[in-house]
This record gives sequence, structure tokens and C-alpha cells, in this order.
Amino acid sequence: MATTRPDVATGLHKTKNGSLKPTDVIAGTGKRVWWECECGYERQATGDSRANKGRGCRECKRT
Repeated sequence: MATTRPDVATGLHKTKNGSLKPTDVIAGTGKRVWWECECGYERQATGDSRANKGRGCRECKRT
């Protein structure tokens, strides 16, 4: 995902995914990982929902 969707890969949570790095996550994966939005909201989601389906931060959508 780091090369195919760097805009999304930057949201990968830095501490809650163990040693997982943006280069380890595939954009179409169904595996749930932790994400952190710029607003500070943390949630689990699949790489597919973030990279391909455009599902972003629900907290930011409320404002």
C-alpha cells in the first residue's frame, strides 16, 4: 500500500499493529489493521475498505 496508495498508508497506526509497516499492507487485503486519522480517531478496518472503497474517518465526517 505504501507505493500504490501512499495517501492511505500514512494513516496506518504507528504502534497498535506491532511490527507491521505500510509496505507490508496490501491495498485489497481483507485483514483488519489499526488506523489513526489526523484528528486522532483510532479504529480497525481492512486495507480494502480504506484503499479501494474510500471509507475514511467517521469522526471527521460528522464535523
